[in-house]
Amino acid sequence: MVESPDGKFVYFARNHNPSSLWKVPIAGGKESVVFDFSRFQSKDFIVTDQRVYFAEWWEPFGDHLFL
Repeated sequence: MVESPDGKFVYFARNHNPSSLWKVPIAGGKESVVFDFSRFQSKDFIVTDQRVYFAEWWEPFGDHLFL
């Protein structure tokens, strides 16, 4: 779970089929899907004030690439 920089939402990953990124208002309310992770191997993400970046394993370098 990651809190948004503005403190309004909490972002979290679900490993259901398909895996996805969700957000829910901190003050309470309905959860909503942000992104479908099904095409990525990694479920790593970073929330900034303007975007959500996703990390993907990048072969052959064995490192993460943020998209």
